[in-house]
Amino acid sequence: MAYQPVQDILQYKFRNPRLLEEALHAAGSNPNTTRENPRAHGNKGLAMIGDAVLRLVIVDDGIINGKTTQKCEQICRVEASNYVLSRTLVKRKIYKYVKLPPCQNGTISQGICASTAEALIGAVWIDSERDSTTVHRVIHNLGIATEFSDDDGWW
Repeated sequence: MAYQPVQDILQYKFRNPRLLEEALHAAGSNPNTTRENPRAHGNKGLAMIGDAVLRLVIVDDGIINGKTTQKCEQICRVEASNYVLSRTLVKRKIYKYVKLPPCQNGTISQGICASTAEALIGAVWIDSERDSTTVHRVIHNLGIATEFSDDDGWW
């Protein structure tokens, strides 16, 4: 599979490789997009799921580790920001596997990187049958919210 390096970085093997492929397709990159085939709209749906799951994991980790709700909100604002998520994809070199729309001319934007990071989290969430422990691990393997990964957290 062409996406094996991404699975290696995530330290997660997809049971349904199509979810990984969908996560790596930026919106507008699939010429087969139709109203009848909404999943062909790229990774937007998975990104929405991944955004919600990421925030859940950050808040859950924060509360379990004794952070205030205000501190959890601050951590979410930073860790789930487009800037941090895009830097994560660049640092881990996952950006090289993102299928871009033709109008991007091979240039990946911060927004596409961030959406792809969220989509990867969403894809793992679905593929793992919503296993929160697995998703926690993958999020921390991506280097997101790592201040919690070294604690004696429950995950």
